[in-house]
Amino acid sequence: MEQGIESGIDHALENISTQLYILSVVAGVILFIIGLYLIFRNSENKKQKTKMIGLISLGIGILAFFSGIFQIIIQ
Repeated sequence: MEQGIESGIDHALENISTQLYILSVVAGVILFIIGLYLIFRNSENKKQKTKMIGLISLGIGILAFFSGIFQIIIQ
């Protein structure tokens, strides 16, 4: 019984794995764009904090983008 459930879950995850990698690439691009926006936005209030959040978003976006691309290539 457990083997049947495990094989069913494994099969389902294998079917959606490429879609999850593409989602990772898209999320990386979106985070990259948000990060750039936050860095270059002309805001007088809390400028240092906004730039730091922008840099973090930019870094996570780049990592997510390349992670998704490499996973698609390796698969």
